[in-house]
Amino acid sequence: MAKVRVTQHTAKDLNTVFDSISDHETFLSRFPGRQAQVIISGNPERNGLGCFREVLVGKKIRYLEEITEWSRPASFG
Repeated sequence: MAKVRVTQHTAKDLNTVFDSISDHETFLSRFPGRQAQVIISGNPERNGLGCFREVLVGKKIRYLEEITEWSRPASFG
């Protein structure tokens, strides 16, 4: 299983940053050739625990992800 860890320093508050990176559809659309769509909403938050998202990279790569860890505002996996 691949893991991604991103580190960036900012003056913004933790909740604002968490909301930005955990908004699956908006976050991935910032990168050319990538998009994501929530297929099944999480509970209690749309992008939260149990959320299924479809990710498209270019025209040939498609995969489904499930959010299995959700610890607002610290992390998700």
